[in-house]
Amino acid sequence: MSSMTTVRIYLGVSALIAGYVGAGLLLAPHWFHEQNGVPLGDDVGLLSETRAPGGFLLLSACVLASMVATRRGEHAGLVLATTVYSGWAIGRAVGSAVDGMPPASLLVVWGCEAVGALVGIGLLVGGATRGRTESLTAGEREAARV
Repeated sequence: MSSMTTVRIYLGVSALIAGYVGAGLLLAPHWFHEQNGVPLGDDVGLLSETRAPGGFLLLSACVLASMVATRRGEHAGLVLATTVYSGWAIGRAVGSAVDGMPPASLLVVWGCEAVGALVGIGLLVGGATRGRTESLTAGEREAARV
């Protein structure tokens, strides 16, 4: 499997996960949080603070999916997905240090986010998007040089 195929799979899976989480946070925050045993309550401010990252994740999913579909911008997509995974994993680490350990279901989520971040970092450091022009047509390579 080529490194670009690996990147596209990573971006596709990242888009699906971000879309699911983003839609859950944005459109059904009570239900989404209750899946992990976290009651959200009816505080309008807290609901707004929950929906906002949901919107960001949903839009990120759209960007990632478009990069997979068009085969353009894979490096930027890789940076975006890695940043999202890393940010959530770091946020959970700080929360655990400051607030205590979350429920077991969120520890599993934290582990998945950490794995997603490490895979993305590995792809970036390993240069998976280097040599991107190999998958371009001759005309596209020529246009990129201009």
